[in-house]
Amino acid sequence: LSKENNMVYWGQSGKALMNHEIPSGFKEDFVQTSLGKLEIYKKEADNNLPIILYFGGNGEHANLSLDWLDKEFKDNTVYSFNYPNYGKSEGSVGQKNIETMFLEASRKLLNDKPVILVGRSLGTGFSTYVASNITNVKGLILITPYSKIVDVACERFVYIPSFICKTFMENQMDNTNFIKESKIPVLIVYAKGDTTISNENTQELIDLNSNIKTIEVIETNHNSIMNHPLTKKSAIDFINNIN
Repeated sequence: LSKENNMVYWGQSGKALMNHEIPSGFKEDFVQTSLGKLEIYKKEADNNLPIILYFGGNGEHANLSLDWLDKEFKDNTVYSFNYPNYGKSEGSVGQKNIETMFLEASRKLLNDKPVILVGRSLGTGFSTYVASNITNVKGLILITPYSKIVDVACERFVYIPSFICKTFMENQMDNTNFIKESKIPVLIVYAKGDTTISNENTQELIDLNSNIKTIEVIETNHNSIMNHPLTKKSAIDFINNIN
């Protein structure tokens, strides 16, 4: 299990990719959960617009995408979470621990206020989990999402029999059940030819719900998609339609 967690969450213990250019409106803070403190970066606005909760990708420090979040959601309160054992967050990685800490922290920060959740890559599984367990969710943005993380692992480690992946991996993160039943607005943005999460894997998710808005971004990849103008425009248009 520890070997699995080290592969799935390779940004632990100071290894997470960091961007030290913190926008002036953001500041570091901590949220206490039953499994330890979570480090967050927050920008708070005094208005009734939905709060943005951001769950980043594998190896992504919570401050890496603050500039993107600041520009795309300039008028909203924004919270970006560090995974357990990333940055200054306490606790241990692993699906169950992360789900518990993210959900407890989200409930404390939101206090039933309207929210839009944004998940990026690995974080799409935790954004859908939180969305399925809190109230007043106005929308969900998934950037380079997967249907099930266990299927991504099976695709990547072809030398491991598929049934072993699907039976014994602790980190199963399954986006399919929530998306299949979702009645809230959902935006999926993905990179054509993504070599980290295959388009076929993402398409399995898209096919589950005819109401999902999808944007395919060409001439980009799994990581650079965040900086593509179409990704930015899609996020702005989506949130404006919700407001």
